[in-house]
Amino acid sequence: MPSVVLVTVWIGPLPAYLPLFLGSCRANPSVSFLMVCDQPAPDGLPPNVRWVPMTLDGLNTRATARLGTPVRITTGYKVNDLKPLFGVVFADEIGADDFWGFCDVDLLWGNLRRFLTDAFLASGDLFSFRGPSWLSGSLTLFRTTSVASRLYERIPTWRAVLADPRYHGIDEAAFRYDEVERTVRDLVDGEQAVSLTDLAREAHASGDLRLVTPEFIAEPRASWAPYAYVWTDGTLVDATASQERMMLHFVHIKHEPFTHLVGTDPLPDVLYVTRIGTTTVPPEAHLSRWVEAARRAVADLPRAVRWYGGRIANKLVSLGR
Repeated sequence: MPSVVLVTVWIGPLPAYLPLFLGSCRANPSVSFLMVCDQPAPDGLPPNVRWVPMTLDGLNTRATARLGTPVRITTGYKVNDLKPLFGVVFADEIGADDFWGFCDVDLLWGNLRRFLTDAFLASGDLFSFRGPSWLSGSLTLFRTTSVASRLYERIPTWRAVLADPRYHGIDEAAFRYDEVERTVRDLVDGEQAVSLTDLAREAHASGDLRLVTPEFIAEPRASWAPYAYVWTDGTLVDATASQERMMLHFVHIKHEPFTHLVGTDPLPDVLYVTRIGTTTVPPEAHLSRWVEAARRAVADLPRAVRWYGGRIANKLVSLGR
């Protein structure tokens, strides 16, 4: 079984949904996780999660020394520009693992090995899991010994990007989410940023590496159906589509009012992800569902007023321009 280590960096107070991440890491004992963080590790960390204490200054010092160029990471958001270089920055921790990857923390893992089979991993060198549109910052996987691990070196401005405290989006598509394929030469001539997606597509076309982009990730939005996802003993199922998923990414719903993403590590045997967040109340328990929804709605009303008020204010400002 090829070894896999997934690396994430978190700067700042730990999010409420971290136990969901850690609990689902625990349910994937054959995959290793490296979490670099400036906060103390929670008690009872899963045995396959290695917690590396590191401040933001320490991260900059480490990255500058390993890469031989000044690195200025000023926020947790800016860390995303460093993701394609994690293989070099954390080479000692990754060691001889066959594959390494970067991932986010706002995730609920399903059964990773059900998807990352020997045959699947043998089919490529660089893997992204949200379809061919662009490489996903939430999870991208690299064959350690392939050119994919150092693909960032083909970004003409990678040193300047790391020295700039602003986020440039090179881990995904440099904010070009129109799915239009552009050559690196055209981007350079047009003085546009080159992203990992641009490089991966070009390297795949030239035969330098094999890019594999299945759609294994679920990223629900506010309009999704209730009780759409069920996590049972490590297996994540999209109940609406009757389809198993490799992971659930909370990117669109984690800030939504009335959505509470909370859990425990270890996770319960059965966990539901609904419009109001995570719950152990089954769909057939109608009264308990309504009571829980009402309780959460009352508790979240002040945040909802601020959230919706801000959206309305921003809309009015844009209409007035």
